[in-house]
Amino acid sequence: QAVTHAGRIYFTGGHNGSDQSGVYCFDPATRSVSHVGNMARARNWHRTISVNDTTLITLGDNSRIERYNTATNQAQLMNATIPPCSGPGTEYLMRYVWHQSENSRLVYFNGPALYEYDYVN
Repeated sequence: QAVTHAGRIYFTGGHNGSDQSGVYCFDPATRSVSHVGNMARARNWHRTISVNDTTLITLGDNSRIERYNTATNQAQLMNATIPPCSGPGTEYLMRYVWHQSENSRLVYFNGPALYEYDYVN
């Protein structure tokens, strides 16, 4: 998953024989990519979004939501969990996620239903 954040592009997770937890950052000013940290859990079928100046939130591919701080390059699992969607092998496959900054809320489509998650910056 790639997400633009604070003028850079962050790449989270992926699959290379197994699910990956790495967080990489591409800096267009220097045209370089560097490994900056790891997510709390390895993920493949997930979504990552930028929610403020220092925070990325990742959800999907397992039941836990996590916050990644780009200032400290540290990940933290959140207390919230994602309800699984229906269908074998698609339990935590995230379809769409969007951020409502005015009320610190994530809204995500996971299978046949919409869910909301309130978080604190």
